Amino acid sequence: MSKWDSYAENYERLWVQKFSLKPTRTKLLKHLSKLQLPSLDLMDMSCGTGQLLDDIQVSLPQIKALGVEPSMLGDVARKKGHSVINATIGTLDLDQKFGCICCTHAFPYYEAPEQALANFSELLLEDGYLLIAHAETKSLYDRLMLCVVKLTTSKANYPKPDRMKLYLSEHFNICETVQINAWYIPSITLYVARKKESPLL
Repeated sequence: MSKWDSYAENYERLWVQKFSLKPTRTKLLKHLSKLQLPSLDLMDMSCGTGQLLDDIQVSLPQIKALGVEPSMLGDVARKKGHSVINATIGTLDLDQKFGCICCTHAFPYYEAPEQALANFSELLLEDGYLLIAHAETKSLYDRLMLCVVKLTTSKANYPKPDRMKLYLSEHFNICETVQINAWYIPSITLYVARKKESPLL
């Protein structure tokens, strides 16, 4: 059993919900609502217990959302009635393409971040959007706080902003960066990124 599996029953009651996860979802929904998506099909990658799927269902019911989650957290989302695939970004095999992909607080746990972003690009329609948010190491305080966070989760690599922008630059144009900050939590950034046009053959 992974650490994530052990959180399945109480994940939505953890203290990080109020100070980190909920504020991130609120900012993401605000920006998602303003986008002109090429399709209303959305994928929530590493969706956990489906909290973003819950929020989309209420705030943006016109969007058809699919969750992807490899741990037992996904069982909670399925019990709520959400459509959730049991897979990782590395094992996901879909023919469908999406107008938007969301990934909140999961990217630092991916072992191959550049390949993950390439996979996201492949799963997006032309002019599709990636909304990706997570903690970053901008300061010594961030590094110290995230060392503590790592004790309660799994192995992670929290990128610096310059590194994240470099990761994104191969496949995406960054439309906006949004800070989701409070002094007592590590720095969190939401990137609103649009898929680059495919090169002409």
